[in-house]
Amino acid sequence: MGVKFAADDSVESELITICRQDKYDSNAWSWEETIFKNRPKSRSAFLAEHVVSFNKVINEVVRKSFFGTFLRYFNPTHEQNTEINGDKLVLFNLILNSLEVPKRKLAESYNRFTEGFDEMFMNAINHVNVIDFDYLYEQIKTLRIMSYEMNTLDGRIGLFKNLQVLVLSGNWLTEPEGKVFPRKLIFLELFANDVSQLEKLCKKLPKKLRYLGLGRNSLNEDSGFHHVFRSKNFNNLRCIDFSNNDIYDLRGVVRSLIDLNNLKGLSLEGNPCWALPNYKQLILKKLQSLLFLDNTEILETDKATDDVGGGFEFMNLDSNKPALIFNCFRIISLPPPPKQKGIQHFFHIEINLPLLEELNIPDNVEEIDEGEPTDKKSKKGEKKKKEKKGKKGKEPSVYDAPNEKEIKNNPNFKTERQTYNKMIEFPELTIESPEDDLKAIRDCFRSKINIKIIYQQIQPPQKPKKEKKGKKDKKNKKDKKGKDDNPSEKVIETPIIKKEPTETVLKRITIGNFFCDLHPVNWSDDSVDFYWTNHPHVDPVAIPVEGSLKALNYQAKGGKGKEKEPKKEKPDKKGKGADKVDDEIKPEDVPPPSSRLKISKIDEIPPIGFPKTITCQVGFGLRRC
Repeated sequence: MGVKFAADDSVESELITICRQDKYDSNAWSWEETIFKNRPKSRSAFLAEHVVSFNKVINEVVRKSFFGTFLRYFNPTHEQNTEINGDKLVLFNLILNSLEVPKRKLAESYNRFTEGFDEMFMNAINHVNVIDFDYLYEQIKTLRIMSYEMNTLDGRIGLFKNLQVLVLSGNWLTEPEGKVFPRKLIFLELFANDVSQLEKLCKKLPKKLRYLGLGRNSLNEDSGFHHVFRSKNFNNLRCIDFSNNDIYDLRGVVRSLIDLNNLKGLSLEGNPCWALPNYKQLILKKLQSLLFLDNTEILETDKATDDVGGGFEFMNLDSNKPALIFNCFRIISLPPPPKQKGIQHFFHIEINLPLLEELNIPDNVEEIDEGEPTDKKSKKGEKKKKEKKGKKGKEPSVYDAPNEKEIKNNPNFKTERQTYNKMIEFPELTIESPEDDLKAIRDCFRSKINIKIIYQQIQPPQKPKKEKKGKKDKKNKKDKKGKDDNPSEKVIETPIIKKEPTETVLKRITIGNFFCDLHPVNWSDDSVDFYWTNHPHVDPVAIPVEGSLKALNYQAKGGKGKEKEPKKEKPDKKGKGADKVDDEIKPEDVPPPSSRLKISKIDEIPPIGFPKTITCQVGFGLRRC
């Protein structure tokens, strides 16, 4: 049953908004996206309402490091010179080495706020009589202050006059001002802050700046990208990272960067505009100085693209609508289904993508009753058969699972059905957003996608049996003729609409049920691929794979024909070999439990044998021109 909207436009709009929000509330996010979704929740309520300035944070960072024990700012009553500092260092090392390993490593980790800390620290102990912040202002060239909930930059940051690399990731800066940064700065990373406006940042930025990182912020069409175009401080800029924001207007961003002749690297991956079919073509056509797009080298073959128009016009999105492309490259090593006369066996894949579903409410869940045994005797007979199988020592088949409930108007997306084979391949499935929503497609690549391998027993449509004409039919015909002769006695007969026979689902079983933690697919790749196998040592979360699973070449052990079954070892009179099991799963048959598998991107890969466990290989991509 769908959602019925009221006639009032405001009520209709409100209901649509509620339905869209319900989609997002029911969506499962990937582990990486979950971290970013939980950031506002984990933010300290106290710090969120107060100013957390750079001045406060830099004091905290230095105090936790080894410098905190020696710096005059924190130890104003301690005398200092090279000899006293040397003796103090001996005691400091004794205390440090007496700590347990985890605590000692934690203490040492606080020194990572700058590069070359050990050399800088020992130089201060051996050659500087009074160690103070003035020494750090002079010496520090790299500064990393990450996840300190800092929300304000002040003038003190400008005191680091030789600072060249500044990383302020994971804070809560909203409108940083370009004028506060040191003038020698060449690398500025503001990843995972809350920057939404560029006007103040672009004004009086250091002219030597070569890299500007604004990934995972709150940038959108209203953030003022034209200020980048107008600013004269970006002549030396080589690389910009705008990835994972909420930018829809690809044309506007490209226009703002078109006069940056020295720009060599740009990242827009993970924005809604990244899901556009002509994403790569438009960028490479208009920003011809680029060498890297989304951290991927641009080759000459990538530049040889079709013309996207003399201006900034997009391709016809009616024929090239943004869409998610799902591929199940293959299911391997499924056992053959049971042979039953007059019954067909089909397999398909179901993908749960709530963000791309229509705005409606699914009907109630009803169980399929067709084909299920209703006779108590037959059920008892089945139990006896199962018990007998158990006595023989055979493992239960995946097809022995009980029949499942089926949802009417199932919202899951489905591939085409395929018949059984040792290796089942499926045609690709194209899924468009019902509202052409670029954000919904983008957010699918931030989601944890549930995938099911479904097996169905189908009874084909049964043709109705023709009734034989008997004597009664002949008499009826004679009576009808007599009635037809008398026009006053004519009877108007209502036409009988014959229903076409339909197939019947006798049984439905979920053979595989797993999840894929998606991430954005690079423009140079067809898909992000995942590998899942039905083994107790493998998690229900599929393993992400570097490279293309589509390129793999599987071949049965016997060559082109069917896979040859290994000869079973017959137990001798003494019982040797009786305890061996030929179909035992070995560790080498299961993919390594690493975070990522690596598969080479080459067209010709030597054939590999079939795995012994049920294996499914899938990929998620985007429609590209």
